[in-house]
Amino acid sequence: MNEPRIALWPPMVSTRERLRITEAVAHLRRRGNGSMLGEYVPVVDRSVTMTTYGKGAFELAVVDAGLSGTRMIFPAFISHDYVGVLQKYDITPVFVDVEPDTFHLATGSCNEELLESASSLVLLHTFGLPADGAGFRDLCDRHGLYLMEDCARALGARTPGGLVGIHGDYSAFSLSKIAPVRRGGLLVSRRPIADELPKGRAGISGVVNQLFLLKVPGLKVLEGPLYRLLRETQVYPGEIGLYEPPDLEAPEPLVEFFLEAFVPHYGRVLESKRATAVAIREKLEPLGFEFQRDPGNHIYTALGAKVPPAVDRRGLRDHLHKRAINSYTLWGDPLGTSALAAAAWGTDPTKFPVAAELAERLIHFPIGRFITDGEVDRLVAACREYVAGGAGG
Repeated sequence: MNEPRIALWPPMVSTRERLRITEAVAHLRRRGNGSMLGEYVPVVDRSVTMTTYGKGAFELAVVDAGLSGTRMIFPAFISHDYVGVLQKYDITPVFVDVEPDTFHLATGSCNEELLESASSLVLLHTFGLPADGAGFRDLCDRHGLYLMEDCARALGARTPGGLVGIHGDYSAFSLSKIAPVRRGGLLVSRRPIADELPKGRAGISGVVNQLFLLKVPGLKVLEGPLYRLLRETQVYPGEIGLYEPPDLEAPEPLVEFFLEAFVPHYGRVLESKRATAVAIREKLEPLGFEFQRDPGNHIYTALGAKVPPAVDRRGLRDHLHKRAINSYTLWGDPLGTSALAAAAWGTDPTKFPVAAELAERLIHFPIGRFITDGEVDRLVAACREYVAGGAGG
């Protein structure tokens, strides 16, 4: 199915993070101070390895733990990103449904037989909401499982026990999902990874793609047309390596520069995103949108909500895109309920009703530090208009 068209006007409201030119220039003057990632990643008594993708970080963990040919527990509501590594190392995923309010792995569905048959468990901190790392650490210790934390969208999130990632034997982060870098992953492990990874090479299209993530004053009006022109090209690619793992490499110097220039501002970025997300959900909840539970520590690297039961999600997305609001759906085909999983591993998608419902009803709204109050009002007004119109499925 084709994506709905992005309007040329007004300027597009988008999630994609960018680096201000002033931030890049300021970083040129302070090079050598380090990336300061230690403020957001649990580095004490841990080894940190940079990769080009979060998928690469996960593959390093699989190799280091010797998980080839084993069974691994996954939440059913998760992306297809893992497929390439699972197939490469002959790992059988065992899926468990998720909780309806947090979208996290449901501990009550992890029965003894399942736990005893597996060698590892993947704990996903879904969309930036921290899961119960301490509880799953205890569960894995009791059953002799490696705990693999998927922190792709949770860099800097905290629980009472500390930073997200502190409880895992291995914790993988996807930097391109939270920072203005075209690619980048990070693995935090309890023991050093033996081999030093070679540096990746960007190529001309990679350099252009990275420079496209600079925020140039006065050019916001061009973002919609440029997105329409360049999306799914080498300059503005979509997901890479879903079914074929990328080469295990470290990020190239230009990516490192952007990351180091961005990290000093990341705390303020999280504050801005949370304030925007809270404002959006407070205005949409009365319309019947159901958001992920927030006990106060959700960092909202993605803002998802279930549309009201009578509302056609696809129709709402089209409605928003025509108004230059780049809504989207993460994991509209979750791995646990997918035809691919059923064919490859004999999964029964009917066993995961919560994941199936999320696949049908979840929509994601743009969330970023550059979104203005006026753009929030525009988004809310467009949603209210569509819901009031009674455009159901």
